[in-house]
Amino acid sequence: MRTVLAVLILALVLVGSYLLMWRGWRRRASRHRDLPEPPRELPPAESVFGPVAGTYLGTTTSGDWLDRVVAHGLGRRGAASITVTEAGATIERSSEPALSIPAAALRAVRIDRAAAGKAVRRPEYLIITWVHGGYELDTALRPHQQSDLTRLQPAVASLGAHRAAE
Repeated sequence: MRTVLAVLILALVLVGSYLLMWRGWRRRASRHRDLPEPPRELPPAESVFGPVAGTYLGTTTSGDWLDRVVAHGLGRRGAASITVTEAGATIERSSEPALSIPAAALRAVRIDRAAAGKAVRRPEYLIITWVHGGYELDTALRPHQQSDLTRLQPAVASLGAHRAAE
């Protein structure tokens, strides 16, 4: 009898925990409900760099690496590849539709050690800061190869230089 009671209590605790997590995720999504759907593709343009395989870590509000944006699937981590063209950067995600960052929306790009609720010992994350729907966002990627990271950062940064020259 004690075993059955213990199992029932454990099951209730687990179900309650999952319901609270689900509620928290829904509440986080409602904070960014006015964010329009991000672009899925860019106009055809000449490739600058890529595709580079890596992991999409997520998108946060700029300056707050813990405030994940979950609207439109921007908060879900997954395998990805990034291609940089003269029109912008396109992130093909395995678990969600592609995410495109137009060159005109790009504000900054940097390499950092903390992004989208994750931190590591050394800088391994490419952070792309861009503007969409009145929000300034940070999108984080982690290329599989460190050498790709050091080549990808200037390639994305060059988009901002093209934008400034126009």
